[in-house]
Amino acid sequence: MIDLVTKRMNPLHKVNSVIFNRPVHLTRQYQNIRLTVFEGGHEQIPQALALLPHSYIASTKYNILTIGDSNGQNKGGWVDQLKMMMPNARIVNNSRSGRTIGFDNLGNKELNALRNIDDFLNEAKHKIGQDKYDYVIVCLGTNDAKNEFSEKQDEVIANFEKLLQKIKTHQLIKNSTPKLIFITPPPMRSTDVEYKYQGGNERLSLLVPELKRIAKQKNFQVIDIYHPLQKIFNHYAPDGVHMVPSGQRIIAEKVVEEIK
Repeated sequence: MIDLVTKRMNPLHKVNSVIFNRPVHLTRQYQNIRLTVFEGGHEQIPQALALLPHSYIASTKYNILTIGDSNGQNKGGWVDQLKMMMPNARIVNNSRSGRTIGFDNLGNKELNALRNIDDFLNEAKHKIGQDKYDYVIVCLGTNDAKNEFSEKQDEVIANFEKLLQKIKTHQLIKNSTPKLIFITPPPMRSTDVEYKYQGGNERLSLLVPELKRIAKQKNFQVIDIYHPLQKIFNHYAPDGVHMVPSGQRIIAEKVVEEIK
């Protein structure tokens, strides 16, 4: 009966349309207002709060260095979202698609953060002259969980420890004494992803706790986005790996909360 009424009231209804694994019966949108009626019970869905648009702007003036991969480099990525939320901050973004913690991804030495971290930090120093950095934020690990590195996960952990140690002992960090933040890699979809990412989420589930442990040992503040995004990741990542800007905004919000 519900199915018949739904189809009559909403001819564009897709039987398989879901939100957080619950069937959607009706959607309507007018200008900036969207209504979604879905099958539920006597419950609240905390994940749905992430769908609520809001303006979150911090007026603080900070010098911030970000080191990441495609999630940080892409247009609309978490660094772009951070810039919008912190318009008075000076954010130097050193992120590049395909970057790993410590592997020559695709045979490219430039994508190896551990191999190049001294150059990254030297370059970052020149970009702010005599000023100091208030925060250094690292978000890496997604590409280290790729299929081609599946037999080298122990190396990921060792490389990560070396990377953070190099960051901590670099002259830029000693001179600036910034607060150090590590953002865990986000999850991946477990099915229906490109071959190079297959099994990646399972590897991340084992890797993330170790990365968090090491980061805390090195006195990095840890922002765990892997676990909170698990249940809502499909909504924000059409390809199962890279999130759209609204999903990237969730990461940026957590960074702002940590800074505030």
